[in-house]
Amino acid sequence: MDEIIQVGVIRSGSVYMFQVIKDLFPCFDIKKVHEFFGGKCPVVGSYRDPRDCLISAWRVRLLQVQYEQTEGDENANVDNSVEALEPDMIPGPGAIDWYGKEVMRCFRVLERYEQSTHPFRMFKYEEFHVNDNILFDGLEEFFNIQIDNERRALIRDKYSMDSNRKRASMMKGFGEYSPNHKIHGKHVFKGAINGWKEYVPDELHGKMNFLFHDVLKKYGYA
Repeated sequence: MDEIIQVGVIRSGSVYMFQVIKDLFPCFDIKKVHEFFGGKCPVVGSYRDPRDCLISAWRVRLLQVQYEQTEGDENANVDNSVEALEPDMIPGPGAIDWYGKEVMRCFRVLERYEQSTHPFRMFKYEEFHVNDNILFDGLEEFFNIQIDNERRALIRDKYSMDSNRKRASMMKGFGEYSPNHKIHGKHVFKGAINGWKEYVPDELHGKMNFLFHDVLKKYGYA
């Protein structure tokens, strides 16, 4: 079976990218990963401002803890909407250190693919989130295929953030998972660009910038 690897920094739009690639190549084995695998199959990557990746990953952890605490309790009436979670979404220095290491690990994985024997194409979240024709155009060039406007519109409608949010909302909690769509319950957050400043106290901005200094500079976020 033909294989394509879809690799992404955590919380960098990789779910949408996986869904698009799977729709375009339904007979292929599409591996959605955050690790390095050897070989020569095509690899499509995604990255995002690491500070936004960190705060989004922190929010996911809050959902996991919430689910674990209420799992099996039929009487639990837990509001895990974005609005309900926001008051708790202030990470401390320890959380920044821990999730920062995981985000940095993912960037190092991207760099390994970039230097490997795999054909490799990388996409920036802040670009394709605003205009996904950037993603479609890039995939056309990378795979030497044509994706006409009608097909783009169908894929866009099927896997938009609103559509994925509806899928996620039909699950009871984060512990439920759709393997076909790679979505957990309550998976979809705001997807905001530069939204990390809303949740990280001013006194910790310097810590975030120092932690990701090299990545911010290399990928154009400095």
